[in-house]
Amino acid sequence: MPTAKKPQTMEELLADTNRTLRTFRYGEVVEGTVISVGRKEVFVDLGSKSEGIIGDREIEDEVDSIAGLGVGDKVIASVVQTENDQGYIILSLKRAQNERAWREVEEAFKKETVLEVKVVDSNKGGLVVELPAGLRGFIPFSHLNSGTSDSSGSPPLGETLAVRVIELNRSINRLVFSEKLATLLSDPKIKKFFEDLKPEKKMKGTVTSIFPFGVFVRLRPGVEGLVHISEICWKRIDHPREVVKVDDEVEVVVLSVNREQGKLALSMKTLRENPWEEVTKKYKVGDTISGVVTKTVPFGAFVKLPEGIEGLIHVSETTGPLDEGEEVKAVIINLEPEKRKLGLSIKRLKKDNS
Repeated sequence: MPTAKKPQTMEELLADTNRTLRTFRYGEVVEGTVISVGRKEVFVDLGSKSEGIIGDREIEDEVDSIAGLGVGDKVIASVVQTENDQGYIILSLKRAQNERAWREVEEAFKKETVLEVKVVDSNKGGLVVELPAGLRGFIPFSHLNSGTSDSSGSPPLGETLAVRVIELNRSINRLVFSEKLATLLSDPKIKKFFEDLKPEKKMKGTVTSIFPFGVFVRLRPGVEGLVHISEICWKRIDHPREVVKVDDEVEVVVLSVNREQGKLALSMKTLRENPWEEVTKKYKVGDTISGVVTKTVPFGAFVKLPEGIEGLIHVSETTGPLDEGEEVKAVIINLEPEKRKLGLSIKRLKKDNS
């Protein structure tokens, strides 16, 4: 145990230019340096001529944390008593656990190091995971390796994953991880693959998983990219399963490469002829077209043209209920190929013919 403090004379106090008076508060998180480790207490230098002590009860509760401490180590603790009868500040490691966890995560974020997390839950967007210190974060499905979670969202509960921090906002308690990026960093070949990959490159791959927002395509072992639902085909679809299934071999083109996050945006439709270009050559506003109703919705009905694209008859432009599969004639009232919009009207066609 450190020897008792010897009071300084007024001359010594005035001569001590390094002395900074500081008042500690209950609950305050402090950082200090271990100056002594005993069986029943650990003494910590908090600076400003102040020393703290981690007592025997705390040592029993935090045996794993205390066991690894040595003289000179930095520790983060919480003040539970501003001063005991011996003049020491009573500290708790357990109560500062959350602070330590955040600082460790912040350090991992800055240094781009890999962490281990345990899967504890899932939701429609991805997996909820927990760090050993109890801090929770999130892994989006788009940042999971193939096979970690299936398309139904079933999580490997209790499984440990190697991840890297990609987003950190402590003010709103937001912590986002990427399993894919951790894999990228650990494999020199994959890292090189990303460095060499350029947008507009055509590649072949295998569909590994399907979600409402798009499909993931494996381009090589350990590397997957996302084909968003809007990039699967030119026609409107409600779910990617309408076009592809798992294990399908597909051809894609790279839209963008995010090397920092190990993300690839891919497109399937870009490699196919754009039917909207044909429509602009063949039709104009005022032309009459024939098509088949593919879907009815509260605000109108979608009609498929022979070219494969769909136009919308708004409910205000109909003359009565429409049924799926019904063949109709309508007049084009709006054509915006760059926005993939085709507005149709049955009401105006009948008015013009009356």
